[in-house]
Amino acid sequence: MRFALPKLLASALLLLPPGAARAQAPSSCEPACANTWITEASYGRRVAGGPSRPNGGIFGAYEYGEAGAWHLTATTGIVHGVSERVGIGAVVSAGLWSELYASLGARLRLGLSPEVTLDLTPTFVIAGDDVEVPDAMLDASVMWRDRIGVSVQAGAITAYTYRPDPPPGDPYTTTRRRLAMSAGIRLGEVPGRIGILADAAALAGLFGVYLLYCGGGCD
Repeated sequence: MRFALPKLLASALLLLPPGAARAQAPSSCEPACANTWITEASYGRRVAGGPSRPNGGIFGAYEYGEAGAWHLTATTGIVHGVSERVGIGAVVSAGLWSELYASLGARLRLGLSPEVTLDLTPTFVIAGDDVEVPDAMLDASVMWRDRIGVSVQAGAITAYTYRPDPPPGDPYTTTRRRLAMSAGIRLGEVPGRIGILADAAALAGLFGVYLLYCGGGCD
């Protein structure tokens, strides 16, 4: 009987429908297909586009814009893995791009290796200055263990062209949209949470200084 038991088990397995044994095994997608919470702090500097681009010399026409040189962004959201290497989700961000803004976006996460991911995030601004903040932005980042990485952010800003001697009937200042890009570092998970708290504390401190010195009005 002891030697017949393995044969009986083998015969029973052969009678199972195709795929039944695989169905009992854990999915190869786990734990990659679990939900991943995102907490990120990003710090970038403008590398293309933006303000102050002379066009014609000191006494000729020149361009200027409102996009600041430094950009700060805090992001939170969730990504759900749909396979071992692909995840999709949604994020909400608040940041400083010359002016404060808030945005909503989608997140596409591609696994380049077990420790490196590529994140693509198109976002749409839902609150902020209509002129000084891009209406929409595209963000791409490469992260290591979701803790530290590099990011590139692009958006269209408003550029102004001042003409000291325009044709009769034309305005002195015209506007057009121009692409601006920034690049920098991104912190995620615990470093990202620390960065977000530090950013919030810094902004609160600056606002407190402003109220202290300009509470009665600033020239």
